[in-house]
Amino acid sequence: EQLVFLRQHLFDLPLHEFRPLTDPPRFLEALATLIARAKDEAVHPDEFLVYAEELERQAEAAPQDEPLRRAQARRTRELAETYAAYQRLLTQDDLVDFGDQVLLAIQLLEGHPDVLAATQQRFRYLLVDEFQDTNFAQFRLLQLLAPASANVTVVADDDQSIYQWRGAAISNVL
Repeated sequence: EQLVFLRQHLFDLPLHEFRPLTDPPRFLEALATLIARAKDEAVHPDEFLVYAEELERQAEAAPQDEPLRRAQARRTRELAETYAAYQRLLTQDDLVDFGDQVLLAIQLLEGHPDVLAATQQRFRYLLVDEFQDTNFAQFRLLQLLAPASANVTVVADDDQSIYQWRGAAISNVL
């Protein structure tokens, strides 16, 4: 559904290099993956834009003989702006994607201490199965849900980790 949404809004996104004239939807799958990975790492579009702007500043300060660095910074900026536009379009259409389910919960709990406290008070015990398949954002959500007094149990088997392609981080287990 994410790819369908991106295809429907292909010309609403600020794509230039990543929307070649000969094959406009060529990079949509890679773009969907990039956005999903950003959300798996709990990176908000504004944070990605700040990162892209810093890369541009560094590229501008670099010696003139580094055109590749400037091109990479320009591409990163295009991707960051596209991620931000994608989020605006989702919001405009009252939609969320898979990554938003966790990211929005994190933003709610981090941005509203009263909601965080009330939520933490509801749980005395937390059990997470298949913990080896959690990504950074899911781990952050668990950290927020678990007050210092919580009894947290995780079940993990690193031999069964199958979601590295989805951002699963074995470092969460370690």
